[in-house]
Amino acid sequence: HISFPKLNIIAKRGKIANYKSVHGNHVVVKEVINESNGNTYVILEKKDNTPFFGYLNEVKANYDKSLSSGEISIVNQ
Repeated sequence: HISFPKLNIIAKRGKIANYKSVHGNHVVVKEVINESNGNTYVILEKKDNTPFFGYLNEVKANYDKSLSSGEISIVNQ
């Protein structure tokens, strides 16, 4: 439920085409978007400010669905 690019797009940019490079990364919520249909989306960026896959500074995720599926989790620091 996180809007990552398809693997063929990552490969076309000269990167290794897998999602393992983003597994375990710590992210921060940059923006929260509440839509009229009841969905809540968040804009995520990496905590260390490096781009995802070497070129994406931020990604969009459906908050409720990605949290319930385990794609993201809340960590208190």
